[in-house]
Amino acid sequence: GDVLMIDEPELNLHPENQRRLARLLARLVNLGVKVVLSTHSDYMIREFNNLLMMGSGKGQRRQRALDLHYDDGEALGSEQVAAYAFTDKGVERIAMDPDEGLLARTFDDVIERMNHANQEIFEAGFGHGA
Repeated sequence: GDVLMIDEPELNLHPENQRRLARLLARLVNLGVKVVLSTHSDYMIREFNNLLMMGSGKGQRRQRALDLHYDDGEALGSEQVAAYAFTDKGVERIAMDPDEGLLARTFDDVIERMNHANQEIFEAGFGHGA
């Protein structure tokens, strides 16, 4: 019946340590601890998605995850995870796809816009008059 509540645990953590923290939290969930956390970390969401894909056990995913040094104790089932986004419209449940994990598009949209801007600015350096 234990519950661990953490508000933005990724603050000031290097991305690799954010991934490690996500894996530690998954282990706690698998030990029966209910974990409630808020995050703005794409690294943590993506790591949870890796653990969810590993837990789906489809095809060679589980074995590939093990080859990449994940541990069985870190695999998550979709029934163990729920995610919500707080927007100007209220609280919305984030959809989960068995093949992709959490569909946290708000992070993806920002990352795609940032990558596009980076590429545009980079390529401008090779144009005329640069």
